[in-house]
Amino acid sequence: MTRRTDGGWRDAPLNQWHLNNGFPCPAAGMTMPMIEYDRGKAVGLVSYVPRDSKLPTGVPSAAAHRAFSSLHNDAGDLLPFLTVVYDPRNWAMKLFPHNKAASALMEDLPDRIGWSLASEQKFAELLFAMRGRPLPDMFGYGVDWREDKWLELEPLGERPSQPFPCADLSERRRAYEPTVSAPMRVKLPCLDVDLAVVDPDHLLSLVVDYKRVGAVCDTAGTNATALASLAYPSGALVPAFMTRYTSGETGPRVFETYPLNKTASMLLSYALSCWDAPARILARAEAGDQWVSLTEEQWLDVLKAAQDV
Repeated sequence: MTRRTDGGWRDAPLNQWHLNNGFPCPAAGMTMPMIEYDRGKAVGLVSYVPRDSKLPTGVPSAAAHRAFSSLHNDAGDLLPFLTVVYDPRNWAMKLFPHNKAASALMEDLPDRIGWSLASEQKFAELLFAMRGRPLPDMFGYGVDWREDKWLELEPLGERPSQPFPCADLSERRRAYEPTVSAPMRVKLPCLDVDLAVVDPDHLLSLVVDYKRVGAVCDTAGTNATALASLAYPSGALVPAFMTRYTSGETGPRVFETYPLNKTASMLLSYALSCWDAPARILARAEAGDQWVSLTEEQWLDVLKAAQDV
């Protein structure tokens, strides 16, 4: 997600398909979780919530937040994970840290019973801090963050309908990118988590970047390598997939998936072998580094295996 433009869509039927099959999408209690990354490596995680939405509650949501809060990068560092409630009127924010790394990142912000208030510019400063860099002067790059304070006790009022939840935030977050050619040190790339599956031990057992058939799929790009760099406290990598699909409007969906790391290849092979997939499909899964065509039922088997392993 380094572009300033967005296609303006999220596949609601695909999300509903996941929900119908027992997989909260993108994750339980989260509308738009994002991975912050730098040079293709994850540096932090953010779950965005509009100010006029209720905060998530319940056991599945708690498990998902616990899973995200335990994620490390592939070098063994705990990734800061925070919930950000945003106000689209002035882009002021309220931040909640979910782990020690996030608390350390926010230590100079005033605490309000666990929450901290920040202007958009202060939030951008935190995003640069995730990357180990100070906030640069971005005026010459066409980026202008708001410095307004959080508006107290003021109703949000009526807002125009959005094409998908948090679409306003998605557009605003893209505006953090320079409008002109710029060095990597002033960029704040991130990507949406399209699906995160949580296992019974409250660990993230699978992450997916979904693409419609025909979309650009760069399995070696920085989005893909950032997704594939998420790790457990043990150092093992979270299985990560790039998966393209047909819409399913005229029949069952067809999926093609690409394991982005070795643990994803192992999970794919295990799931397909448990359900007696054809030898040619199983061979491609075990080989890795290639697209594997699956039926709707077979891809669902992979998700179930991730949830149950």
